[in-house]
Amino acid sequence: MVLLALGAFNVSVKYLFKPKGRRTWHYRRHVPSSVKAHYAQPHILKSLQTEDDVEAAKLATGKISLYRAIAIDDYRIQEALKNN
Repeated sequence: MVLLALGAFNVSVKYLFKPKGRRTWHYRRHVPSSVKAHYAQPHILKSLQTEDDVEAAKLATGKISLYRAIAIDDYRIQEALKNN
């Protein structure tokens, strides 16, 4: 979790990451164990292609929403497979 100082506000954003020696922000999240077989790495790391803190926070928040939607769909598929 990264704490960004945005004027009078401090905002904490999960999954926001800036690798050492890089100026651009990245989205980093661990892959759930239920789908690890489908991924080569134990985490997802995507460049947000911005150096701006505010823009990075907005983009990371959008990726979090997308990731949650994918996780919910995966859960529903797993439950359907168990019931069949």
